[in-house]
Amino acid sequence: MRLRISTALTKARLAAVMLLLAGVARAQAPSTNPPLESQLSRYLNAMVKARLAPMQDASATELRARVAEGQRLAVEQRYDEAAILLLEALEGPRFNDFRDFDEYASAEFTAASALMRLGSHQTARRYLGRLVARGPSHPYYGPAVRGLVDVALLLSDLDAALLFFAPYRATITADAKNELHYLAARARLLAGEWDSLGLLL
Repeated sequence: MRLRISTALTKARLAAVMLLLAGVARAQAPSTNPPLESQLSRYLNAMVKARLAPMQDASATELRARVAEGQRLAVEQRYDEAAILLLEALEGPRFNDFRDFDEYASAEFTAASALMRLGSHQTARRYLGRLVARGPSHPYYGPAVRGLVDVALLLSDLDAALLFFAPYRATITADAKNELHYLAARARLLAGEWDSLGLLL
């Protein structure tokens, strides 16, 4: 089952979502504007109400096919199309009942990876955070932790990443703890707190 982007209506939907993606890529700093996922969620809900988006009941099979297509597009380096396809599933109303499914987690991780490639790091961080919240036994936990560390380094937002992980310290894995030690040491180094580095090593 391959999901195709072919009709003029679908192209219009893609153009609208791409404008949202472009806005996030241009402005990674904190802003008073609603985040991409909030704008996209409202956009997709409005599409459904206007009967311009699919209204049939969703299924795990359809979600699985959408994830597979998103992964294929990402492998082909068509990151914009991959992100759009998956964000429509993650932020639209049709797949709300599938948030605990493995397919939904796969959609979150693939979308985050595509968004990272597009430079939409803030939005990628949101989906990576969702995966970490699923717990250390989840298959995407380790990759999501590493992704959040990468985002923190790219945005020079190390303290925010450390604060995010604070509630999870009781259950954090050894590998994740090492990643956080690195982040903490990097933050202290950048702050010129040389004397405290020894306490982290």
